[in-house]
Amino acid sequence: MLKIYIDVYFVINLALDYLALFSSQKILFLPESHVKCFIGALIGAFYSTANIVFSFPLGLHIAISFIMVSLITAKKSTLYKLGALAIFSGAEIFIGGFVWALKNLSALFPKKGVALAAVIILISVLGNKFYTLSELVLKKRMSTLGVNAKISHRGKSCNVLLMMDSGNLVRESSTRKRVIFVRADSIKECTGETDTIFEREKCYVIPIDTASGKGSVMGFIPDKVEFKEKKYNSEEFIVVPDANGGKYGGFDGIAPLL
Repeated sequence: MLKIYIDVYFVINLALDYLALFSSQKILFLPESHVKCFIGALIGAFYSTANIVFSFPLGLHIAISFIMVSLITAKKSTLYKLGALAIFSGAEIFIGGFVWALKNLSALFPKKGVALAAVIILISVLGNKFYTLSELVLKKRMSTLGVNAKISHRGKSCNVLLMMDSGNLVRESSTRKRVIFVRADSIKECTGETDTIFEREKCYVIPIDTASGKGSVMGFIPDKVEFKEKKYNSEEFIVVPDANGGKYGGFDGIAPLL
C-alpha cells in the first residue's frame, strides 16, 4: 500500500513551485520578488496537497496555475500571462523530473521522507544563490558592453545602463540629434509613472531618419545626459521612452555608438 506523508509532500511541492515561479521570473526578465514567488508557491502547495483527497478536475489545475503566474506578472496582459503560464508549466515539468530522480536516489537513506525534504529545501536555497550569482556575473558582463549614464529632466535625474549599439543610426530629422531609446520604467524616477509618461512629460512626435528611411517616434528633450565615459558628453540627445515592455537584452536602453 502506497504511503504518502502529507508534510513531506507539501514541502516538496512548495519547493518545486517556488523554483518554477522564480525561474519564470528570470526567463521573462520580470522584477524579482521572492515574496510573490513564495505566496504563489504556498497556493500551489496547499492546492496540490488538497488534490490528494479531493481529486480536482483539470480545469481547476489550470486556473490555480494561472493565479500563481498572475502574482509574478502583475499588470501584464492576459496574453502575456498565458505565455508565462506555458513557461511556468515547462519549468515545473523540468524541475519535477529532477525531483523524481532525487526521490529514487533517496532510497539510499533510511528515513526517506526526511531525507527527500532536506534535499528539496537544500535545492531551493542553492537554486536561489545560483540565480543571484548568475545575475552578478551577468551584470559584470553587461558593464563591459554598456556605459552608465545619468539622464536629468526637470530637476530630477536617474541612472541607467545603456548598451552602445552600432546599429542605432537614428537621428532627429531637423537638428540631427542622436536618439536614445530607454525602458520607460527605468527612468520613472525623473519622469513619473510609466502609464502617464507621454502625457506627463509632454512627449511630442519627433521626425527621425533611420537607415531604412524616415519615420516618427514619441520622445522628449532631456535637460542633460551625462555619461560616465566623459568622451560621450559632447552631444545632445533625444530620449524616447519605451512603455511597451522592450527588454534590450537586460540593459535599460540603447544609445548610439559615438
